[in-house]
Amino acid sequence: MESFFSLVCSILIYKLFNTLFLSLGYLALGWGVPVLIILLLTHICRNAERTIDSTLGPKTEIYAGFLGIMVHETSHWLLAKLFHHRIVDVKLLVMPWDVNLNEEHPRLGYVNTAYSDHSFYQMIGTAFIGTAPIYGCTAVIYLIYRLFTPNLLKLMTNTAESLISNPLSFSWNEFLYNFVGILKFDSRTLLLVTFAFYLIINITLTGFDLSDADLKSSYTAGIWILIFMSAIILPMVYFQMTDFLNYYLIGFVIWIVAIFSLSILTALLVDFGCHILHFFIN
Repeated sequence: MESFFSLVCSILIYKLFNTLFLSLGYLALGWGVPVLIILLLTHICRNAERTIDSTLGPKTEIYAGFLGIMVHETSHWLLAKLFHHRIVDVKLLVMPWDVNLNEEHPRLGYVNTAYSDHSFYQMIGTAFIGTAPIYGCTAVIYLIYRLFTPNLLKLMTNTAESLISNPLSFSWNEFLYNFVGILKFDSRTLLLVTFAFYLIINITLTGFDLSDADLKSSYTAGIWILIFMSAIILPMVYFQMTDFLNYYLIGFVIWIVAIFSLSILTALLVDFGCHILHFFIN
């Protein structure tokens, strides 16, 4: 009897640990990967901003990235409306001569909102409102690639897929060769591509940089989302409903990575360009 009881306990303990281990893996994919993408894009673009500011002056990012600031704040505003937040004050772009450089983090634009503490929907919305520029800038950049440079979009998408699937086999020489090959076209197309590059650089330079206030406002709601996902995933894993998670959750993560890899690659190229400019000027 005692051995039977020990066997049952061992099976239960194994099942619980297996459930916990698998659940952590699904949470790392479904919650951790999007958070990692958001933090990575913020870090890359914040680094690019600091580099360009130290190279050309503290207000350069406004002149060089005013479109990104406006897309950034518009994204906050749209998501705030979607989650029924009350809009207190909006300024899509602070003019360079109005920026207070004495502040630790000068505001280049802002959307001030308020929400009800009694509304779970509005509270959860703060996570998406705070990170809205990541989605908004990605959508706008994808649209620019699609409209003005479809061949370049294909190259960038294939490059991003190559970096994800097998980064060790990626060749920058091959990328540059294909990139130069795309640039061999008539003057009209060259003008369109130049204009597209200007828009993409302008938006990428400032659009993806989430402020500390953005990240702070998203933190609590992000934890609640993690708890909510845990409450769904743990029972599904325990009752062996992993086929559903494998199909939908992993499919969602692959879609997220595919979409945002274009933004990450674009941000890396802009950051690299800022460092090259800093090297030659300084």
